[in-house]
Amino acid sequence: MNSFELSQTQRKILKFLLKEKEARISQLAKELNITQEGLFSVTEALKNLGFLDLRETEERFLKLTEEGKLYLKQGLPERRIINLIGRCGELDISSLYKLGLSKEEVAIGLKWIKEKNWGYIQKGKLIISKVPEVGEDEKIIQLFHSAEVIKESEDIKKAVDVLVRRNLLTIEVKKDGVVQLTEKGKEEAQKLEKIGFEPQEIKVVSSYDIL
Repeated sequence: MNSFELSQTQRKILKFLLKEKEARISQLAKELNITQEGLFSVTEALKNLGFLDLRETEERFLKLTEEGKLYLKQGLPERRIINLIGRCGELDISSLYKLGLSKEEVAIGLKWIKEKNWGYIQKGKLIISKVPEVGEDEKIIQLFHSAEVIKESEDIKKAVDVLVRRNLLTIEVKKDGVVQLTEKGKEEAQKLEKIGFEPQEIKVVSSYDIL
């Protein structure tokens, strides 16, 4: 394939990268005013021609579900139970229903108290082993006091997965990538630059040519 067989968009990409060295797909899409999905197919074709190196990336963005928003206001059920029991360290489970918690909240809270090793149930009583510090899952939920959408980082991924399993978070995956020219691509881009600056030959037609 020579320069004249490349599409206009492909030519623009090669010329842009000749100046910028490398670019993100999202950046190029804005520059060329096309969708990222459309640009991926174009850059994939250039990669197959040996003109581009393409490194695909994914970013995960987090949002609270309706249940998650409720817990943002009220706190997780297990934390609310711990707070209600306070320093006494134990309480009849039947008493939890009298303290403003629904049956569902009590069930969820007890499940996660046991799973987090905060306490255990013995002879109808909930016995708290320790007053736990604020967990990573709680810290993540609290981040939504100042933002509706949060970008996931590697250090919170484990806690995020638990919150997704609890149906408190949803994840939106956004695909991106980084592209740069190969040596072959640089040569092709330089050809395009040369073609763009070469003066076009103008043929002068005389009156004799018309006759």
